[in-house]
Amino acid sequence: MSAGQKDADAAIGGDSRFIQVKDPENMETKPGVQFVYTLPEDTFIDSDPDGVITVQMRIKEAGVIKDLPNWLTFDNTMMQVRGVVPSDAADLYILRAIGRDQWGNEAAAEFEVRVR
Repeated sequence: MSAGQKDADAAIGGDSRFIQVKDPENMETKPGVQFVYTLPEDTFIDSDPDGVITVQMRIKEAGVIKDLPNWLTFDNTMMQVRGVVPSDAADLYILRAIGRDQWGNEAAAEFEVRVR
């Protein structure tokens, strides 16, 4: 397994299925500028070829996972985060993508959005 990859095995009862996750690259943006960030296709890979992974995006603030702020949206069909950072934004945001398959396995990938 390469650097940045990890296996998350949330299987119960001896099920050997799991989701492999690779943390996306961090990104930078500026206040007032529209940005679009597409998660790489290999961010989540199900060990079962029939696995279907659904992804949700959250933000991590002071160790607490929360819904995205109003200025950020996530399109789980396109796997894209979009937004316009407000002028009073913090310098750093940690986004957490959570992938779940139909068997209940779950894995999370985090990346930073730096505002400069």
